Amino acid sequence: MAEKMNLRLCYIADGLSRHNHYMLPWFAKRGCEVHLLTDRPAEMEGVFVHRIAPERGGGPFRHLLAAYHVRKRIAEICPDLVHGHNLTGYGYWAAMSGFHPLVQTAWGADVLVQPNQSRPVRALVRWSLSKADLITTDARALSQAVTDLLGRPARVVEIQWGLELDRYRTEPTPEVLKRLNPEGHLLVLSMRRMIPYFNIDRIIRAFAVARKSVPNSRLVCFAEGPEWFRCLKLADDLGISDAVFFLDWVGEDELIDWLSVCDLFVSIPDVDSTPHSLLMAFAAGLPVIVSDLPAYREWVSPQENGVLVRPDDERSLADSMMELLRNASIRRQWGMRNRKLAEQKANRDQEMTRLAAFYRELTGKG
Repeated sequence: MAEKMNLRLCYIADGLSRHNHYMLPWFAKRGCEVHLLTDRPAEMEGVFVHRIAPERGGGPFRHLLAAYHVRKRIAEICPDLVHGHNLTGYGYWAAMSGFHPLVQTAWGADVLVQPNQSRPVRALVRWSLSKADLITTDARALSQAVTDLLGRPARVVEIQWGLELDRYRTEPTPEVLKRLNPEGHLLVLSMRRMIPYFNIDRIIRAFAVARKSVPNSRLVCFAEGPEWFRCLKLADDLGISDAVFFLDWVGEDELIDWLSVCDLFVSIPDVDSTPHSLLMAFAAGLPVIVSDLPAYREWVSPQENGVLVRPDDERSLADSMMELLRNASIRRQWGMRNRKLAEQKANRDQEMTRLAAFYRELTGKG
């Protein structure tokens, strides 16, 4: 448990993001006065939420309008520190506030994907980063991408969102097993949103191949994102609609229950940093099959706790699924290694305490 703090913190971020629902209440519970400036509806225990702009609309002037409201609200709050989350959008507003000390957090796509799609976006992201007194990421690879984007050295530190590890189980309770997997299927879990570069369609096609050899297997996906209907149709076209569960987005408790009953975690994006879903899979003691990406290599050692595949190699993905689904001993061995890694590197109290130390340093308070 971190010691009590005495800071007035102002976050500019997505009020619906799970990540912010982890971080902000953590600081509120430790004596900080925490304010959230957002354009999304949000309720967080102990957090003062301020709606600062319409969620949509406004065209190209939306960011300028939001920045105006952000500056006014910050002047009223008089925080000790401002922290912007996700550089494309909220990070702009944080940078345009002109406030210091300013912490900016890169989430992944805002540095690895979006700056490569448009020169204006690239310039804006670089500018937002340049205004920060401290930049946080969740992977060394993302930190390097930040430095490359800036074109100069910057103060960048890796801090994980972290997990409340005692909430995660490596085996389901009898009640959860009866409710979620009463027939005892082997469950492959995909937790990523259904957007193009997460390649959920490739996971579905690879699973269709694997299921021919492991007929007792099922695929669990979350039906969120613009690709969900196409993925639903794909499962039907492949004749596996009875073996693919498309779940509505669920609360954290239900998500932890699903993790406890699943046997294998799969995530094969084209680009990524350290996804929170990967750490959750580790905490639940699951072996993983993930893309061979720099950030994932920081966590996964091939044939020790998971498998790395090229995101476009559906055959290797299918073969890896089959191998792991057939071998309970390897799944258990790799899963226990992943649980230990989560305990060592993804403890929320430990990671947020590290962030708190940077807050204290930047503000000279605490």
